[in-house]
Amino acid sequence: MLGLTLVLLLAVIVVGEFAICVLMAAPIFYLAAIVESLMHRMHERRDTRADRDDDGSPARSAGLALIPLLLLSLEGTPIGPSFDREEKVSAVRVVDATPAEVREANGRPLRYQRPLPRFLRLGFPRPVAARGEGLSPGDRWETTFEIEGQRMDMTLEVVDTGRDRVRYRVVRDDTPISHWMRLNESSVEWRALDDGRTEVEWSISYTRSLDPAWYFGPLQRFGVERAAAYLVDAAATP
Repeated sequence: MLGLTLVLLLAVIVVGEFAICVLMAAPIFYLAAIVESLMHRMHERRDTRADRDDDGSPARSAGLALIPLLLLSLEGTPIGPSFDREEKVSAVRVVDATPAEVREANGRPLRYQRPLPRFLRLGFPRPVAARGEGLSPGDRWETTFEIEGQRMDMTLEVVDTGRDRVRYRVVRDDTPISHWMRLNESSVEWRALDDGRTEVEWSISYTRSLDPAWYFGPLQRFGVERAAAYLVDAAATP
């Protein structure tokens, strides 16, 4: 475990702006190290006859229990299983504004004065500026991200709009996010509540690029949900 920690720390220095990749994948490496260590100890005990080496031995049972996890971890290889990579994640928030005010807010450039959710501050690209206006089909919005002093852009285009909805598609993504997932569309819908406030739902659809699904799937869904909730604050709240 100490040796693995040293290697991961050295990797963080080498990869620079992609250090978040090492951080996100570290639990998998530690899990593999722990499992290997436990299996090694079980075999040592078996060799010293502290445990029986028959069909009911702890070592044999633990080894059989790991087979499904090992098979699932082969996703992305020619012999591994394949799981659906298309995802859609939504966040719903209640905004203290009327539907007309929410629509007007969506037509202005995004505001990034509010701090990002804690998870998105771990080392992901950070939005620092936004350009564009309008909610008519064909209107384009550009957001500049920054990481490790480097800046890159993401461009969205309005493809559909209505009285209570707007849908965008991603036409350009130069950020490191494109290495982890392919962002496809982003949409926002809202409806009036009886108390004069508005319920806003922001959805993001993407294609997962990281394997295995059992680990990176939930992790990416959590991160995208945090991003969608932040967009409600940054773009749909007056």
